[in-house]
Amino acid sequence: MSNELSLGHVESEVVAWLERVVIGLNLCPFARKPYEDERVRIAIDTGSSYDSILERLLAELRFLDNDSNLAIETTLLVIPNGLSDFYSYLACLSDANSILVSEGYEGVFQLASFHPDYQFEGTEPDDKSNLTNRAPYPVFHIIREQSLEYALESYDNPEKIPERNVELMQSMEGERLKALFPWLSI
Repeated sequence: MSNELSLGHVESEVVAWLERVVIGLNLCPFARKPYEDERVRIAIDTGSSYDSILERLLAELRFLDNDSNLAIETTLLVIPNGLSDFYSYLACLSDANSILVSEGYEGVFQLASFHPDYQFEGTEPDDKSNLTNRAPYPVFHIIREQSLEYALESYDNPEKIPERNVELMQSMEGERLKALFPWLSI
């Protein structure tokens, strides 16, 4: 996936997911403002090796850390050519979280995770609750902890967000799900 058209296609799928699912369904009540303010960076890593993906993640962490004007609020690191296996993705996520610690970014950034085959522990693969974290490609979402803390302080009952999201997904059927998640076999 090295040509511009393919990268453009990947980006347009991620933007559509962000607009229709994450923001459109209000799965993350804190996503709309930075998106509308053009402060969300979508970085597409075309590598497929585990090491190159982690190197790119570290580069994105450094990019955000060096953004002293806070022009970019958050980064979605999209991996269209690698980590298609969910368990490999989880292993990479574990190593990515270790990088946060080893590079001194613990408490500065945190990672949220999205994958086409995302599955919460204790659920079946086709459980609709998994849809809350399903994206068209593997994604590491790099979040500034300070911004998240501020957003959580100004939101009533933030601990209920995951429960509300699961209830919303459980309530959806057929054509609506197909329209929101066209890359899945629903």
